[in-house]
Amino acid sequence: MRIPIQSVTPECGRAEVCGWVHEVRDLGGLAFMLVRDRTGIIQVTIPKKKVSEAVLAAVKAVSRESVVRVCGPVKAIDKAPGGRELVPESIEIISLAETPLPLDVSEKVPVELDTRLDARFLDVRRPRVAAVFEIRSAATYAINQFLHNEGFTNKRKKRRIDIGRQHKPEIRKRYDCAEDAGTENSGERQILILEHYPYKPYEDWDLYHQGRHERK
Repeated sequence: MRIPIQSVTPECGRAEVCGWVHEVRDLGGLAFMLVRDRTGIIQVTIPKKKVSEAVLAAVKAVSRESVVRVCGPVKAIDKAPGGRELVPESIEIISLAETPLPLDVSEKVPVELDTRLDARFLDVRRPRVAAVFEIRSAATYAINQFLHNEGFTNKRKKRRIDIGRQHKPEIRKRYDCAEDAGTENSGERQILILEHYPYKPYEDWDLYHQGRHERK
């Protein structure tokens, strides 16, 4: 059964992990693959003379940011991230990433802001950017938990913004029209529905508190 990478230790004996391929290095008779999930990174060590042909084929075919499942024994090694490595008995490529990538998720190569915004789905995987979201998530949780414990009620509201027909955003849309609702040829206005964007965790809490009817 799959376990988070952060929980993989030599004491586990064996482990099955899933994640993104962070980096691949081929040193001839030995190859290394770093696999990353939201909890951490683990080194997968591939001694080419000791693993199966299927494993070698997967290592050769895989690209960075592909999603893989790796199973095998876990060994202690000081030089590896987290002080352990996984020697694969099987590697399954769940989703193969296209190459080349628009930016380097490992942050070894500088990237311009325009590129980061165009490839935001990759940008948020970069360690420094991901850390910002982790901090924001923890702060949001703490604020919401505090207000809930104090007796506040969270009332979330949808926000609607009219957009022109020339815009075709790649997010959910709703069409308002008396006839042919839901078709692009009906000539209706497009209504873009945004939920909490930009989101501030304290905005949606109703300040009617424990029966008091004045707003702060």
